[in-house]
Amino acid sequence: MILLTATWCGYCRKQRADFLAAGLAYAEFDVETDQLGRRLYEALPTPRGVPVIIVADEWKIGYGEGLGAHLLRVNPQLAKPAAANAREGAARAPTASAG
Repeated sequence: MILLTATWCGYCRKQRADFLAAGLAYAEFDVETDQLGRRLYEALPTPRGVPVIIVADEWKIGYGEGLGAHLLRVNPQLAKPAAANAREGAARAPTASAG
């Protein structure tokens, strides 16, 4: 699964958070700063905004509330491996300060 985004896009941030919360595995490309992201965006029949979600040969433009959980229900193979989820959780965990 691919998520096309732009740094200034609030709905892109919301979609990313939704996908992370659902535990989806996806590749993200910025359409303005990443060459591959730009090429993928321009290859769409009607590129008209971000975020763009591409799964196999289907695509959707715009934020979809709850889309992460829905995609996981209909496509369980989109789940992140458990090891990746554990690494992300550890990276976000607060650290104890010495004192």
